[in-house]
Amino acid sequence: MGRRQTWITAAALLGAASPALAWEPLGGRWNVPADGVKYRVNEQLSADMDDRTCLEGVQAGYNAWTALPCSFMNWAYDGRTQNSSWGAADGENIVVWFESGWTEGGSVLGVAANSGGAGGGYVDCDTKYNGQDHSWISPPVGTDENTGGGVDVIGVVAHEAG
Repeated sequence: MGRRQTWITAAALLGAASPALAWEPLGGRWNVPADGVKYRVNEQLSADMDDRTCLEGVQAGYNAWTALPCSFMNWAYDGRTQNSSWGAADGENIVVWFESGWTEGGSVLGVAANSGGAGGGYVDCDTKYNGQDHSWISPPVGTDENTGGGVDVIGVVAHEAG
């Protein structure tokens, strides 16, 4: 095959390739109200840091999606809750830490459970985090300081909220 034919074949193959995506939607999507999708944070957070630091890390993780210009998502912090019924599909989007009783496997950092989806849109998303098998940290919001070994609250919460 000649050099010209090789270039024509390569160009044709590249032109036929579909674009690569970093993620693929799984069929569900939030119907986001103007004031955002509300989430509430359980009163018991990670035992590895003070409550305020952990709460600010959780909020920064959710805010990461609201701040993205390319994101349709708008999360709205709605206060604290005593509700710890993870995955209950009760219409309350809760964040909860498990310091004991974690059943998802020791290497799992966090899990999100969505209810609803497809044509009707999501109606509930609870997230739980593994404090039983992992130590957590939260660098001061707006910095990249990692003050010691541990799992970054902001990064994992942003992942689960997405």
